[in-house]
Amino acid sequence: MIIVSFIWQVTGVVFGDDISPNNSKKLSWQNYNRRGLIKGAYLSDIDNSVQPFLLYIPFSLPINKMKNGIPLTVLFHGYVPSYTRQRWAEISKQQQLALEKSKMALLLTFGRSNTDFLNIGEVDTFDALNFVQQRYRIDKNKIYLAGYSMGGSGVWTTLVHYPEIFAAAQIWSGRTNYYYWHNLKKDKIPVFLRYLIDCDNPLDLVENLKSIPLFVEHAMDDNLVKVGHTKQMRNELRKIKRNAVARIRTPKTGSHWLFVKDLINPTVFKNLKKYSLLSSTDIEIVAYTPKYGKNKWMKI
Repeated sequence: MIIVSFIWQVTGVVFGDDISPNNSKKLSWQNYNRRGLIKGAYLSDIDNSVQPFLLYIPFSLPINKMKNGIPLTVLFHGYVPSYTRQRWAEISKQQQLALEKSKMALLLTFGRSNTDFLNIGEVDTFDALNFVQQRYRIDKNKIYLAGYSMGGSGVWTTLVHYPEIFAAAQIWSGRTNYYYWHNLKKDKIPVFLRYLIDCDNPLDLVENLKSIPLFVEHAMDDNLVKVGHTKQMRNELRKIKRNAVARIRTPKTGSHWLFVKDLINPTVFKNLKKYSLLSSTDIEIVAYTPKYGKNKWMKI
């Protein structure tokens, strides 16, 4: 195993750490009291590349006195062609203030840039999450998922693949249907290609969302991602027997960028914190590959 020392920057303080995602050294969360904005990275097992993430641990959280651990929202960014590992998203001062008020930790994963958080982007998400969980006592019953634009699409897909991990989700302006996005007729697609699409197409895996509280915003005047994506998902969710709240709003105005004001609104994060991971005996799984054929105690 390659051991690399990497510098984290934490609000003016720098320190070294082993960034191997499967570090053989036993890590103890009691040793990690660092709070504030943390710019970090881990060494990927896939290609030995350094992959960045951003983490904010509020000063308002008494992290070593929290019986069940720290509530954490994983946030997916939108599509930006110019993003690189060195220059990408940020956690603004306004957003930091919202996190302090809501007492919510926030993890931004790079997702290998513009991958829709699929495949290698999905791996990056869970590598970064695992890296943070090794170093901070994260409450496993209060891990949330949020995303906007491309990140909203990534949230939908990640939720249908891993419904057993996330306690609730906030989604802004996300795609839900690959066929609708590309104006394709499903019955005209070759079977092998249809299978590849359906593996990651949220609308075809909607049954996996039956127990996840969902909070969705998508403006009618969105000219980048049609509101039809969210309307289609709302219609499919109504067809299944759900045991969790689903608040889906499609305001007339707000454009594609309605998420900007919400990202600095502490109420958004306070709302997610109301929910904990459900332990249910009523589980249904829809999957097109064994990789995603599991949910809690059930495995296909």
